Amino acid sequence: GGILTELKWRDFDLSLVFNYSLGRTIINASKAMALTVNGQSINGLPILADVRKYSFWEQSGDRVDYARLAYEEGKNNFGTSSDMCIEKVNYLRLKSFVLGYTLAEEWTEKIHLSKVRVYVSGENLFTWTNYTGIDPESVDIMTGYDNNRTYPLNRKFTLGVSVNF
Repeated sequence: GGILTELKWRDFDLSLVFNYSLGRTIINASKAMALTVNGQSINGLPILADVRKYSFWEQSGDRVDYARLAYEEGKNNFGTSSDMCIEKVNYLRLKSFVLGYTLAEEWTEKIHLSKVRVYVSGENLFTWTNYTGIDPESVDIMTGYDNNRTYPLNRKFTLGVSVNF
């Protein structure tokens, strides 16, 4: 969904565009791949930087973040088809922000222009989400599968001047 707001006060204008998603299911395959020992790991070790901040299964009844940790090829329990990779995802993103100022007519008439507007804008400025992956919006909408092979959306800033003759 989306929310659009346009506000004007005197010679200022402000436009905000938010988009959101509620209850989307995403398979965060990168979560499992981070601890998998296979050809994609670095020097046979998991890609995850610090395994000390996670808990791993050791005995029956343990409530943990991951299945057992193994560094040997072929002896890991991680797989993207595991339900540990399924996340219910919600997010709210400020997709677009524009703040503008239109110069007064008495100023623009002096320089023989009909309208001059200066503005600053930004895209993808921030996202509130419960998703543990990188960017919930860049995940394939058809499959819901995040294998960490897509870039997050770029954050952009623009300064501009609009001139009407």
